[in-house]
Order: sequence, then C-alpha cells, then structure tokens
Amino acid sequence: DCTAWVPELEVQKRIGRILSDIDEKIALNRQINDNLEAMAKQLYDYWFVQFDFPNEEGKPYKSSGGAMVWNEKLKREIPQGWNDCKIKDFMRIFTGKKDVSKAVPGNYKFFSCAPEPISSNEYIYDGYAVLVSGNGSYTGRVGFYKGKFDLYQRTYACVLDEDEHNISFFYYTLRYLFQPIYSGGKHGSSIPYIVLGDLADFCFAFNETICTKFVDATKPMFDEQLLRQKEIEALTKQRDELLPLLMNG
Repeated sequence: DCTAWVPELEVQKRIGRILSDIDEKIALNRQINDNLEAMAKQLYDYWFVQFDFPNEEGKPYKSSGGAMVWNEKLKREIPQGWNDCKIKDFMRIFTGKKDVSKAVPGNYKFFSCAPEPISSNEYIYDGYAVLVSGNGSYTGRVGFYKGKFDLYQRTYACVLDEDEHNISFFYYTLRYLFQPIYSGGKHGSSIPYIVLGDLADFCFAFNETICTKFVDATKPMFDEQLLRQKEIEALTKQRDELLPLLMNG
C-alpha cells in the first residue's frame, strides 16, 4: 500500500500556525539584531571615524574645534592625545588546525570562511571571540561568537585573554574599519586571502577613555545580539526538528 498519510485540514492549519509563529519570532530577532548593529555602527562612526565623540562639555569634539594632529601611520588627522595602535597590541590571534572536511559533526560550532558555521565534536576555545575569514570569496568577513567553538585552519579568532569586557570595541573596529579595506583579499590572484600579519598589524586610532565610554554604551547591545542569535539558532533547530515529526503525524 503506497497511500501517503495526509493530516486532517485542522491539523494542517495547526501545524502551519506553529511553524509560522516560529518563523515570525526568528524574523523579529533578526530585525532587532540588525537595528542594534546599525545603532552601534552609527555611534562608532561618530566617535572613531568622524571623531565627534563628546568632549568635556558634552559637545562633538571635532565639530566643536577640538585639536587634531596628523598621524603618519594612519595617514590622517586624529584627535590630539590619541595614539595609533595595532590589533596585536591588545588581542591574541589564532587559527584552527583542521580543514573543513576533517571536522567531525558534534555539539560545538565550527567556523570556516563561509557565512554559516557547521559543527564539530571538539572545541579549541571557550569565550568571546571576533572571527575573521582568512580566504576565499568571504575574505575579511568579520563576525563574533561567545561560547565553545572550533575553527578552520584559515579562519582567525581574535580574543582578549585578560579583559573580555572590551570585546565590543575591537569587534566594531574590525567590522567597520578592517573589512572594507581587505574585502576581496589582499593577496592572491585566483583565491584571495589574508595572512596573520594583515590582521595583527592592522592600525587604528585609540584613546582609552573614549574606548571605555564606547564599551559602556555598546556592550549591552552587543550581548543582546548574542542572546538573540542563540535564540535564533535554538528556534531554527526546533523548527527543523518539528517539521518532519508533524508531517509524519
């Protein structure tokens, strides 16, 4: 007998509502995360690109006539009293040890250079990390994660071993300053790629006081994005598990 089982109409409608509710919640979380990202990007741009962070009077620094000095390394003017720093001055950078094909499916995220991670049965780090794709069509793509994860051998993880609280500043610095420069790759003709030095020696303007104020303002948004991303993952997993169960009665 090859007759297929088909749920009654009311059951089909109920199944549809459940899946629709899950999809709506996923879409809402993504929209909220996009809005949080846009808010942080705008603040970062004002403070660390345009240098219109609040001065002692609460006015935009550069627009209000704040002193600017030429920085030869950055090839631009930066506020007086600021420094040029490199990512390696603050962060430890490492890559994974295995190729994508060698990852054994498991309970941990495995980040390659592709936008979506796969899974691994082991992890090499546990904590906040800024992740940078090292080769291929997504070279220079910047993301972040908190938790236990494994890495592809050409994906870079940038971590703060001592003070993870400042991770949001370095994520936004790499996301908004590093990526546009290196997108498409700095080296390679057929397959673009970046090397460790490109990332470690990336130079940016830095002031500890303004960095602390920025982190105080953005860390709650950063953590909210992480929480909603975790919820998206859980809901997606639930939806993908429910669909065949429901359709099979």
